[in-house]
Amino acid sequence: MRWLRRRKLREQELDRELQADLELEAEEQQSNGLTPEAAVFAARRAFGNVTLVKEEVRTMWMLAAMDRFGRDLRYAARTLRRDRAYTVVAILTLMLGIGATTAIFSVINGVLLHPLPYSDPDRLYSVQENGPDFGAPTSYPELEDWRAQNHVFTAMAAYRGANFTLTGDNGASLAPGVVVSANLLSVLQKTPLLGNGFESHDEHPGAARPDIAVAKAALASCPWWT
Repeated sequence: MRWLRRRKLREQELDRELQADLELEAEEQQSNGLTPEAAVFAARRAFGNVTLVKEEVRTMWMLAAMDRFGRDLRYAARTLRRDRAYTVVAILTLMLGIGATTAIFSVINGVLLHPLPYSDPDRLYSVQENGPDFGAPTSYPELEDWRAQNHVFTAMAAYRGANFTLTGDNGASLAPGVVVSANLLSVLQKTPLLGNGFESHDEHPGAARPDIAVAKAALASCPWWT
């Protein structure tokens, strides 16, 4: 805002200077024997296009500003070259500041600004136990108790990260995945593009073969949702 006020003041000063020049030229023309009206007309004709003059003056202002900026850059470069310790500290400070700002913005953008890729993301909540074991995985019997005593949420589902060993013709490989309850996809209102969804009996021990359970768990960890 201060820059805009400065620019407005400079424009006003330029208008006053041009008007003063026109008046001086008109007075000189009038002293040569012209009438006041003819003197004003002759002054404008001698002075030329006022708008063009303003543009030329603004161009000179910009060139002068660029020249000052260039001199400031050269002076700063010489100063930094003389005091290398200060230069290193300044560069490291800038790097840390830019890195911290980028990290904070990434977190804010991912958590607050960028919505979750689910229907009604504002209705999704993460629930954990509160106590000495806060953050510890919730057991399946506890999940069943939560579901039975739930009077707040539309539905409750469970998930936790896990690693799985996948075997095939090329041997075994370790694949990251997620162990989930059978109703997780329905709670998120998502369906897999490939393969079958989960069924309620998949939660019970021994209900599915290990290879099917692993395949479904690996599928749940991939972003293949419609």
